[in-house]
Amino acid sequence: MFLLMTLVLIRFTNGRVVYTIIEEEPPGIVLGNIYDQFNITRKHYLANIILTQITKNTFSKIYPNLVTLETKSGNLKLNSKIDREKICPSAKEQEECLLDMQIYLSSIDKPLTANLLVIDINDNPPYFLSKKYYIKVILFPIT
Repeated sequence: MFLLMTLVLIRFTNGRVVYTIIEEEPPGIVLGNIYDQFNITRKHYLANIILTQITKNTFSKIYPNLVTLETKSGNLKLNSKIDREKICPSAKEQEECLLDMQIYLSSIDKPLTANLLVIDINDNPPYFLSKKYYIKVILFPIT
């Protein structure tokens, strides 16, 4: 039997909600509840969510259907698997893959702003600059 571990973290940074998810999570994972995180009265809203990639002060791509809001419950759910390398191809392993999220709800004047941070699971084979490396190992006898 396999145990599937899902990690979704929610943190607040500079007044913004940051949802953190590991790439390749299955669709349907609940990222969080916007009614709780943004302290909004629970009622049925019409919703639209826009996700954009943040790369060095420019928006390079828009992802309109990556997440869905269940307006009755307030649950923010993942619609499809996320491949970090496809969404943030220019981000190096050490750099964050951060998506800016604008959540538009009917009868609320301003959009709710949050971020979606995608963590790499290191699913790619290693890449080396040279095909051969020589390592010199010096052994000392134990005395």
